Amino acid sequence: MSTTVKITGKEDPKNRRYIYLNVRTTTNRKSRLKSLGIKVLKTHWSKDKQQVLSANANYKKFNEKINSILGQLNENYNSIEVLNVGNTIILDYWEKYIPTIENPSTKAAYRTAFNNFRLFLVNTKQPALKLAFLTPEIVKAYQTFLTTKGIGNLSGKIYLSFLKAIVNKAVKYQIVQYRVHPFIDTQTKPTCRKQSKSLNISQVNQISSIELPSKQNYGRKMFLFQLYGGGMRVGDLLLLKWENILVKEHGIYLSYFQNKTKKNVNSKLSYKAIHFLSIAFPIDIRHKIDLYLSNIEGYVLQLDNHEKTELDQLQLANKLKASQAQLNELIKVYLYQLTANELTTTVFDFAKDIEVQPNGYMSTAAKNKLISANQRLNYNLKEIAKKLKIPKFTSHAARHTYSQLLVDMGANVHHLSMLLGHSSIAITQNYISSLHNAKLDSYNDQLADL
Repeated sequence: MSTTVKITGKEDPKNRRYIYLNVRTTTNRKSRLKSLGIKVLKTHWSKDKQQVLSANANYKKFNEKINSILGQLNENYNSIEVLNVGNTIILDYWEKYIPTIENPSTKAAYRTAFNNFRLFLVNTKQPALKLAFLTPEIVKAYQTFLTTKGIGNLSGKIYLSFLKAIVNKAVKYQIVQYRVHPFIDTQTKPTCRKQSKSLNISQVNQISSIELPSKQNYGRKMFLFQLYGGGMRVGDLLLLKWENILVKEHGIYLSYFQNKTKKNVNSKLSYKAIHFLSIAFPIDIRHKIDLYLSNIEGYVLQLDNHEKTELDQLQLANKLKASQAQLNELIKVYLYQLTANELTTTVFDFAKDIEVQPNGYMSTAAKNKLISANQRLNYNLKEIAKKLKIPKFTSHAARHTYSQLLVDMGANVHHLSMLLGHSSIAITQNYISSLHNAKLDSYNDQLADL
């Protein structure tokens, strides 16, 4: 017969901000509740620590009462007592779980965490430690071990979180149960201050203009196309096929299904986006694209000159229209000459030969290739950041930067949601909640000027 003891909170039906605390004892899946006569705000109760938080004025008195009642139920409550003592060795259980993980990067991370914990157990002469005998003291010792090994605070917490996940999995499937959880006193969530994931326009311009060797230049152009092509997810960028580029009457468009949400995206490419996309074309086509784009840019600048006569303006408008038509025709002819096989190949060389089924299914081998392609791209981006002496950034920064720039331009959430291809407005609202809004900052300055 096994018994667990836990403090639970029952919501006050008259005021949902408050809960009543109860002791729940469970024996062979049958539970009984006993009221503690304590009512606190939900935010003043820690479910994990099983304690009233110090934000409550009576927290000491309440916690003494909780500990006293628990002590009456089980005099050994404050020591570790395993309710269901099995013979499962932690490393054996962990190693059997790893092959069941589908995501290759997650699997690799679990393996790294496993190797660190195994090294700790070997060093402390307990390689066959069972789940039943994992205590808060051992977890703390493991945390200290990671620190002395030179592993940073953030990485250490990540390794601890993997161990905690294994323990929680064992508890969930009743392989082991604890009266006091081994991680009761250990924080595994990162507490470091989050840095902005987006770049400012000055940094984007620096990235655009710096001289780079060919491989880094290719990665730079991919990143900037990702940004100016609509803030694409890196998976969609790497899996973009030639058949996803369409030439229409009013310009060049992207049409593809997002790999994550399966939503269809149809967006017109700006001339800047086409300039960065040109890196994927053969060199002779690329030079012609750049020539036409240069002409278009020149005509647009001249049209902005209001000193031109009406006749000059008309001639420039015709030249602009002709250059736009030449650009469209050039890309249209190039795409038309591609074979059916070539149309279904990826646009960028970083992700060649990655097979995706029509329904979006990818084999493990294909997923590994995609991860490897993203890693190569991110390596080049980090090298660019070093040269520019700006904070390191990855391919995902393109999506955040795109969102940030649109927010700064005053784009409303509905339009932004459509452009990002989110499945709901709520996702977009959550996504942009961490973005800095310069317009909001300006209100205080405007108020001061009144």
